[in-house]
Amino acid sequence: MAITTPPEEFRCSFCGKRPEEVEWFMRADSFLGGQHRKADICSECFTTFEAVRANENAAKSPLGIMGIDHVQIAVPRRLEAECLAFYRQVFGFREIPKPEELRGRGGAWFEVVPGGMQMHIGVDPEGSPKSKRHICFLVADVAAARRDIEARGIAVEEESTAEGLHRIFIRDPAGNRIEIGTRLK
Repeated sequence: MAITTPPEEFRCSFCGKRPEEVEWFMRADSFLGGQHRKADICSECFTTFEAVRANENAAKSPLGIMGIDHVQIAVPRRLEAECLAFYRQVFGFREIPKPEELRGRGGAWFEVVPGGMQMHIGVDPEGSPKSKRHICFLVADVAAARRDIEARGIAVEEESTAEGLHRIFIRDPAGNRIEIGTRLK
């Protein structure tokens, strides 16, 4: 999901608001009425639709699960500063304050999507072995993301297409695997 600043002539496909009237705006895949289409959606409508979808999902889940609030990865204490800088600089995630009672543990919390999904970085005494477990971040243009990543000197481990997702894989300084992908149309 890419958050963009569209030209002035754009309006939210659902409420008609212009980009300057809302916090953020994006182009998204829409599955309204069983029909797939591209939609321009403002932050307010996105929040509303996410709440509706969460309630629909909760009704289908035996546990009432409505969505994912955050994901957490772990980095070793000795690489904490380097890893936090990686997520701040490479991804540009906005750091959000951790609750006072958790600050002494180290790490950081980042906002991945404004008002939505968060990524928490925890600190472990030691590192974890390399594995295939990973997070997947969706981008509008995986080729542009790859160019930016390589310009920063970060190695791309793999590039492939699977299940309608063209993707690349990289690792953070602690060896955590990260998938960056674009949904194919």
